[in-house]
Amino acid sequence: MHQAVYVKEAFTLLDKINKHLVKKLHTIVTEDKNDQEYTIKDSDLEK
Repeated sequence: MHQAVYVKEAFTLLDKINKHLVKKLHTIVTEDKNDQEYTIKDSDLEK
């Protein structure tokens, strides 16, 4: 039972790290290019 809890916590942590990195990457790309074609829109992510 304990192992399942650890696995769940690990995945939650990974998910948080992942979201943070995606946000950071998006910011870097947007600042770096400052161009419309490089801007990631939410609608693009839903495809």
